Amino acid sequence: MEKLIIESLKAVERAFDFDNDELAYLALTSKVERPIRDRWAFELYKNINPNFIVSREWLSTDLAILDNLVPRALIELKAMYSFNALNEKTILRYVDLMKKDTIKAKELALRTTSTPQIYTVLLATHPHASVGTKFKKVIKYSLGINKAFKDYENAENIKKTTNDKVNTHFSEWHCIANGSFVGGKAFEINTEVLFWLFKI
Repeated sequence: MEKLIIESLKAVERAFDFDNDELAYLALTSKVERPIRDRWAFELYKNINPNFIVSREWLSTDLAILDNLVPRALIELKAMYSFNALNEKTILRYVDLMKKDTIKAKELALRTTSTPQIYTVLLATHPHASVGTKFKKVIKYSLGINKAFKDYENAENIKKTTNDKVNTHFSEWHCIANGSFVGGKAFEINTEVLFWLFKI
């Protein structure tokens, strides 16, 4: 099960042939957890044991893998932007939100007749450039994006610091996979989505 979960998440970008620049557009105009969750769910659905069911929003869980309606895996996703990790108060808020998700999943697991595996995924939209004036009211959180580029100079510095902050603040969590999805380009900005998959 764990191997399938890891491989299917990594396959999201290449398996679904996002239209050119589609993921960049979605990531820059909203939080991207739903599009990635939905593609991931279908990837699991295609490749999982036919006796299992892949369910979205099962009892308020983002994704669940069910065996005769008994959960074998519960998966929660949380999306932020890379600039969110640069602020200590903000990254701690995301840690807290993800802890609450895992508590909810554990409480749900206790109400079942199984012991499902519990996973949580942190996503971070990472633009490779600051937002130009004509797109400031179109791109979500353009002020935060531009402040990060002012403070950290370039996308590589922001990405490195984001990875360092996540590794520090989630050091007690068991990260079983991490990487990024290439999003393409939208509003003149190349964009990727970083991800970290934790097993609880």
